[in-house]
Amino acid sequence: MWPVTFQDPQPVLAADFTDSGDGTWKVEVRPGLRPGARGGDVEAVGAGRIAVSSMNADWNTGPGERAMTSALIAGLRP
Repeated sequence: MWPVTFQDPQPVLAADFTDSGDGTWKVEVRPGLRPGARGGDVEAVGAGRIAVSSMNADWNTGPGERAMTSALIAGLRP
């Protein structure tokens, strides 16, 4: 079965700015991923599962919407 998850906001890149002292700045960019939050989509995909996240205009929903999504998925048949 597919886990119903929430969208785990992860920064894709993290920038580090260093003042060069001559009026310019040096910028280094590196991947900024953190470990996935428990129950989030990053955790599910990292474990090799399909993540199903209900979303609205704010990109996330609450427990009620996740429960409704779980019920809809439970009714799916191949």
